[in-house]
Amino acid sequence: MRLPAMRNHVVPAIDLCLLISFAQCVPDESDELIKKYKLQCIDETKADPELVIMLKAGNWKVNDIPLKKWALCVLVRAGIMSPEGVFRIDEALDTVPDKDQDYVMSRIDSCLPQKEFVPYEIAWHYLKCYNKKKPKHFILV
Repeated sequence: MRLPAMRNHVVPAIDLCLLISFAQCVPDESDELIKKYKLQCIDETKADPELVIMLKAGNWKVNDIPLKKWALCVLVRAGIMSPEGVFRIDEALDTVPDKDQDYVMSRIDSCLPQKEFVPYEIAWHYLKCYNKKKPKHFILV
């Protein structure tokens, strides 16, 4: 199955953790780094911090371009996605226990867009879909 111009076989370990509660799936020493990424990306993209907080509460019905760019920024800084919207599967699976990798891969595949989008829309679509499924391995949000 060909996944449009964004699947470089490197999806987010974040895929399992998502945008705000990223620290749940990452070693403790990474908690501060992820917080730093989120804050840097708020500054860089001019995303509204209140909207970022709403994501943690499960409100993904927002259609805000700076927030979508924030999602891409955090994924890029975490090394899970390229600036062009290519998921880095190997990096994503690095934090997933071997016994969960097949399950996680199927979840990732089901959330990758089936058509091409601009990179921030790819990141948004993916994170929104993955978050909706309430995964146990979820990073960034």
